[in-house]
Formats: sequence, structure tokens, C-alpha cells
Amino acid sequence: ADSAHSMADVLAIALSVSMWYLTSFGTLLLNKYLMGYRQVQPNTLAAVQMVSTAIYGALKILKISDLKRLATEARSFVDGQSKSKVADPESPEVDDHLDGSSNKGRRWRRSLLQMSFVGIMRFSTVVLGLVSLKYVAASFTETIKASAPFFTVIIAYLMLGERTNFLVVASLVPVAGGLVLVSSTELSFNIVGFSAAVATNIIECVQNVFSKRLLGSEYTASQLQFYTSLTALVMQAPIFLLSEAGHHDPDHGHSLVQHNVTLESLDEPITRRSL
Repeated sequence: ADSAHSMADVLAIALSVSMWYLTSFGTLLLNKYLMGYRQVQPNTLAAVQMVSTAIYGALKILKISDLKRLATEARSFVDGQSKSKVADPESPEVDDHLDGSSNKGRRWRRSLLQMSFVGIMRFSTVVLGLVSLKYVAASFTETIKASAPFFTVIIAYLMLGERTNFLVVASLVPVAGGLVLVSSTELSFNIVGFSAAVATNIIECVQNVFSKRLLGSEYTASQLQFYTSLTALVMQAPIFLLSEAGHHDPDHGHSLVQHNVTLESLDEPITRRSL
């Protein structure tokens, strides 16, 4: 029975890893196609991805009772200061109530800080990953991402104090050497795309290590996915709205038309003179 259970766990892990690899590869190619052939901007794709993950996460973990509970806790956190001023501090019941409000306030502040930190990293990895796809080939981006274990070992040691076996560390040296070799011989090499891909790799490694720390203490995988997506969406929304407003600004388009007309009027006498 134990061997059958362990075999089922191995198959489940292998299936999950395979599905993650296939979906990641498909998303990479689709993003490259949308930006290269459909001229979709990276911030637009990032906003769509954040909205999608936030909606799917909400459908998975949130219920009506959960929404009511979150609204009640948020309201009590906001109104906690004003209520504490009116209450009698010598009453033991009020002391217990104030202690509960204080604990809820501290929990909300800690959760908000944690989700903001992970949300910033998630927002950065999505945007920087799309920027790297815009400037370099998809295969080159994936090659750089293959060096993630090298950075993960270093970051896990710095953040969690985890020590990795020497043989594992030694096996990562060829990975780093291969990254240098590929970068020096890549035909589509671009410093902006390369820097964005490396930054995505490092930030994603930090995000994974920090998320592992949160998963072991306070959150489930679904909760962490939803809350970080929601936080990243809040950060992405102003950038997306500002960029879209700039693209649809009539004054901006009118100035471009005037600029083109001016260039054509300057070109006309030069053409005639050359004839």
C-alpha cells in the first residue's frame, strides 16, 4: 500500500511538472507571437495576465462568506482606532476586545507587507520577461531561464541558510559557463533583452524562495497565488491606464501628423532640386 501511494505521488509530481513545462513553453511562444506579429505592448500583456490570474484565483478560493469576512475584518481594522478612544480602558472585556483588534491590525499590516513584496516581484518578473521577449529570441530567453538553479542555490543560502550538496553545486558550474558561452555567440543578442532576462531570473528566484517561506507558515498555494496576483494587478493598472491614455491621446496623434507633414514639405524641394 505504501509503495502504491508513493508511486502515485511520483506520477502526480511528474504530471504537474510536465504540465507546468508545456504551459510555460506555450505561453512563451504566444507572447512572442503577440508582441512580434500583432504589435501588442508588454504592459498590455502583463495587465491581461494579472487580471486572468486574479480572476481564476478568486474563483478557486473565495466564497461569499470569505468576502463578507474580509470586508468585516477590513472595516474593523479601519474603525479600530476610533472605537478604542471611546471605550473604557479599565474594563477587562474592553481590554480583550482591544487586544483582538490590535492583533487583527498587526496581522493585516504583516499580510499587506508580505503580499506587496511578493506582488512587486511578480509584477517585475512578468513585465521584464515580456521585455526580454521583445528584444531577443524566445530560445535565448529560455536558455537564460535555464540558469535559474544556479541563482536559486545562492539566494536560498542567503535568505534561508540552506546549504546545498557540493556535487549539486559543482553540477551548476557548467550551467553558468553555458550561459556565458551562449550569450557571447547569440546572433540576436541585445543588452536590453539580456539584462531583462537575467533580472527576471534573479527576481523570480527570490520570489520562489520567499514564497516557500510563506507557504510553510501562513498561506496555502491558492491563497498565495491569488493575493500576489491581486497585488501585482493593483501595481500594474496605473501603468497600463497611463500608457493606453498616451496611445489614444488626440493631441499626441495630431502632433505626429503635423510632424510628418513638415518632413514631407521639407523633402519636396530637396527632391525637386535633385531632379
